[in-house]
Amino acid sequence: MINKVFMSAIVGVALTAAAVLSGSAAQAAIITNHFRVDVTMGLLEGQSFFGHFTYNDAALSDPAIQIIDPSNGNQIINQSNGLIDLSFNFLNNTYTQASDSGFPDYPTINFAGGSLQSLDYIVESLLNPGPIRSFVIAFDPLFGGPVFNGFDGSPFNPNSNGLLAGPVTYDIQPIPTPALLPGLIGLSVGVLRKRRSATQAVTVDS
Repeated sequence: MINKVFMSAIVGVALTAAAVLSGSAAQAAIITNHFRVDVTMGLLEGQSFFGHFTYNDAALSDPAIQIIDPSNGNQIINQSNGLIDLSFNFLNNTYTQASDSGFPDYPTINFAGGSLQSLDYIVESLLNPGPIRSFVIAFDPLFGGPVFNGFDGSPFNPNSNGLLAGPVTYDIQPIPTPALLPGLIGLSVGVLRKRRSATQAVTVDS
């Protein structure tokens, strides 16, 4: 017969392990967020396009791995600290995180004050041969939110023209709010994150 004290010890260890695992799960979660692009200006006006991204929100609460943008204090989740997957369907083609022109440093997911602000995602070479050659998803403080823009060339080229534009809507889910973060300071589409220090910023035509 198994000793009752021994059985109690086993149960106690199991409960403790379960509590530890439960606590870890509460501190970090894998989150999938779906988003929609609604084109309201220019080519493709009235059409909508859809995508999703998955990330580990431990990057928002663990100082050991979180990345803070030195220019504005916003938190960044990228390939190295928690961005797991990204998929966006545009004009019957699927683009992933590897499609970003700055991969593997980009794309990123930006948070301000613990709240999702926007993807920072630029694809310069589209798969279809039409007039739209590149697109940008980013936060535009002039618009007051995340926007989508399409160009007839590279968005880094000052001679490129904006062909379409519209808002981006995210299915925002609760996330931990880190302390000591400043308020909302966005990245303009015109700035295009300064990926190339020698490239002049582009302002999208209305």
